Amino acid sequence: MVDVLVVLGVTLLAISVFGMLWLPDLYTKLHAASKGGFVGTALIILAALVVGGPGMVSHGVLILVFMVLTAPISAHAIGHAAWLAREPMEQEEKIDESGRLESDQTD
Repeated sequence: MVDVLVVLGVTLLAISVFGMLWLPDLYTKLHAASKGGFVGTALIILAALVVGGPGMVSHGVLILVFMVLTAPISAHAIGHAAWLAREPMEQEEKIDESGRLESDQTD
């Protein structure tokens, strides 16, 4: 059980790194980094919780709670800063969540 959790966690972290290297723009790279990094790290921490004693459980739960609270906020802040800096998207139809076509935006 523990071996499976560790292998899955390391695999997801590796996929996250490759996604950050190969994906075309900052927004998709940010998605790979935040989602893959969080889930991979959470699986490794869960493996440590299975093996560790009672002291490890409290530390692991605190780490997981901190990650749940900070990972989405930091990803949103980086994405919003990139959007404000007009970081380009590498897609055919560039429609952002505000409903405007990116080609309609003026500098």
